[in-house]
Amino acid sequence: MQYKDYYKVLGLRKNASQEEIKKNYRELAKKYHPDRNPNDILAEKRFKDLNEAHDILSDSVKRAQYDLMGKNWGSYSKVADKAKSAYQKTQEKDFEFKDLFTRERMSDAFKNVVDLGKETIFKTKTEAAGINRKPKTKEIKTTISLEEAYTGTTRVITVDKNRIRLKLKEGIANEQKLKLGAKGEKNEDIVVLVEIDENKNFTRENDDLHVNAKVSLYEAMLGGKISVPTMKGKILFPIAPETANGKVFRIKGKGMPIYNQTNKFGDLYIKIEVQLPTKLSQKEKELFQQLSKL
Repeated sequence: MQYKDYYKVLGLRKNASQEEIKKNYRELAKKYHPDRNPNDILAEKRFKDLNEAHDILSDSVKRAQYDLMGKNWGSYSKVADKAKSAYQKTQEKDFEFKDLFTRERMSDAFKNVVDLGKETIFKTKTEAAGINRKPKTKEIKTTISLEEAYTGTTRVITVDKNRIRLKLKEGIANEQKLKLGAKGEKNEDIVVLVEIDENKNFTRENDDLHVNAKVSLYEAMLGGKISVPTMKGKILFPIAPETANGKVFRIKGKGMPIYNQTNKFGDLYIKIEVQLPTKLSQKEKELFQQLSKL
């Protein structure tokens, strides 16, 4: 079971009050509820994580255990679940829950653990035997541009000779998966993986966009208005005199549309790249020499 930062899932600080936990959970659960996001696997997973986080952090005992175990919470909770299940099945009069955690029983509990580096998972007996009981799925990839992700678009998906028109909402994320209502010939679920091409102007980070703006040395030193690309065309953006190379400006609301939220956008971040002049004339060299002596 992979460790999850439940505080981060709910957008909270570690010293958050129960009232804050309750408030954030309600707002996010409403946003990612399956009824509002039909066939959206990403939203479905987010909703599940929110419920997990709320279940742990809203319970003072579970929260204390979670805070204590830290990164080892995944392993601890799995062992605790196995122990609890065994306890419920036993009918021995003098059996105690703590008896499960003797050295011998702890060894048995970890018999089916597989270490995958950062992720440790527990395997059932059927999984250890190589039996795959996951529901069958058929994944279809489709590629769109960042501009199409910004405006929203449609794609025609062919599933076993059937053509399905799929609407992709504005703000859709790279590698987001959408589950279609249709089934394949072998009764498998059809999942569409949306991939977004790299863009020559913008780098996307969640709902924000980042762009590099090249300015001349003279513009950086004297200030002025520079041309900056946005998803709706170029704009003139003012910079102050003596703007440093690498300085970053933010324009609020000029990023990507926020998925499933009407008229809400991320931000655009502009990084200044000062271009040094080349092929200087003799006069320019003399002027720079004069400046160096000031």
